[in-house]
Amino acid sequence: MKEFINEFKHLEKLCNDMYGQPHGVTLYINEMEAASHEAGGIAGWSDDFRKLKRLRHIRNNLVHDPEYEPDYDVEDIEYLKDFYQRIIDQQDPLSLLQAKRMSRNKQLKLDLANGSRGRGRRKKSTLSVILTVVFIICVIVIGVVAVVLIRNPIGF
Repeated sequence: MKEFINEFKHLEKLCNDMYGQPHGVTLYINEMEAASHEAGGIAGWSDDFRKLKRLRHIRNNLVHDPEYEPDYDVEDIEYLKDFYQRIIDQQDPLSLLQAKRMSRNKQLKLDLANGSRGRGRRKKSTLSVILTVVFIICVIVIGVVAVVLIRNPIGF
C-alpha cells in the first residue's frame, strides 16, 4: 500500500507543479475530459483516462476510508511510474495533444501563407466573382450611357 501511495504522490507532485496548484492528477484528468473531442489519433487516450480515474479513486479510498480493501496490483504501481516518465518525456496524452494542436496550427499558418487553404480560396473566389459582376455591370452601364448619348447628343 505504501508503494502505491508513494508513486501516486510522486505523480501528484509532478502534476501539481505542471498546473501550479494542488490536486494535479484531478486537474490532468479534467483537462483530458475537456479535450476528449480532440483525442482522435492519440493512441491510448481512453485507456489512460480510465486508468487515471481508477487509480485516483483507489488512492482516495486508501487515504480516506480506513475499511477500504485495496484493489490494485503491481501493474498499477508500474503504470504510475510509467505515466510519470511519459509526462517527463512529453509522451503523455496531453503532451501529444499539444503537439497535435501545434502541428495543426503550423499547417494552417502555412496554408494561409500559401493561399491554399480551402476557406481562404473560397473567400478569394467569392471576392473575384463580386468584382467580376461589378465590372460587367459597369461596362453595361457605360455602354448604355454611350448609346444614349450617341442617339441623343447633349449640347454643351
